[in-house]
Amino acid sequence: MHADPVDERNARADQLFEDGRKLFKEHRYAEACARFAESDALRHTFGTFANLAACAQRNGQRGLAWQRWDDAARAADLDGADSQAQWARKQAADIGGDLCTVVVEIADSKPDTLRVKIADHVVVAATKRPSWMALVDPGVVEVDITRADGSHVRRKPTCAAAGEVATVVVSAEDVTGVPPAAPVAGVAAVAASPQRRAADVSVGVGYFPQQVGTTLAFGATVGGWAWSQIAIDWRLAGGGFLADQSTGREPGVIAFLGPSLRYAPVPALWLAAGAGVTGGLWNERMGTTGALRPGFDLRACYWFTGAFNVSLEGFGFFDDAPSFGPISVLLGTRLH
Repeated sequence: MHADPVDERNARADQLFEDGRKLFKEHRYAEACARFAESDALRHTFGTFANLAACAQRNGQRGLAWQRWDDAARAADLDGADSQAQWARKQAADIGGDLCTVVVEIADSKPDTLRVKIADHVVVAATKRPSWMALVDPGVVEVDITRADGSHVRRKPTCAAAGEVATVVVSAEDVTGVPPAAPVAGVAAVAASPQRRAADVSVGVGYFPQQVGTTLAFGATVGGWAWSQIAIDWRLAGGGFLADQSTGREPGVIAFLGPSLRYAPVPALWLAAGAGVTGGLWNERMGTTGALRPGFDLRACYWFTGAFNVSLEGFGFFDDAPSFGPISVLLGTRLH
């Protein structure tokens, strides 16, 4: 009498799952992830998805962890397990701040005829407006759209940093496979739509060459618009200093405010240059009080996690020649 193939398959999935749990408890996360993935390939369950998510999270794969928590929530929805679905979505939300968002929008699409994968994650279309969204690790992201006839449309948008949104817009003609009536040579079917990104603030210490010395530095970036690796932000940077009786210096502050053009050559590194106004308040003995002058700002920022960065920044003003104010090292954090 032959064993039921389904029973054998389920027994194998259960064994791989138990092996994964044992490896996880031994902190052998890479091996545990592999066992859970093998089990998942044989049978999809809430428990397998949840353990895959926890394993990926411990293994430093935050994007994959978010995808598997999303899978777990949908599996729980299908089982009618509302509390499990709510718990899985909370786990996904807790790591969302370290990731960036990819949105796929397809004109005149019928969601039930398309299969959309974002970074190897099959995504369900939104119900109110046909669009597909996933949170991923910053960098170049693989988007694969399977048409009704089984053919594929593939795109590779860049989501430059945690907290940003990359929107991929695909034409209806590209999805159906019917060419447009008047194709324009060199025009791509996918466009990166500008999106607001999260604000960040930073504090640190600096050095003001013009007779002031050490300063307390601060900075804030708000309301920027991002196109893939390039963005336009509003930047406020400043430095404050205390009184010094030995020199007669009184307390003062100098600050820059203006738009800044930012470029991310790699997802974790930002290089920015801005032009605006620079002004300050300090003792007349040191130069001037309250004057506003054309200003500039230069900044290099490295995100060592999805939430925190360290940056080197210098800003100043133009007289007969450019003059630097404080040159500072700052530690910053993202505001969500």
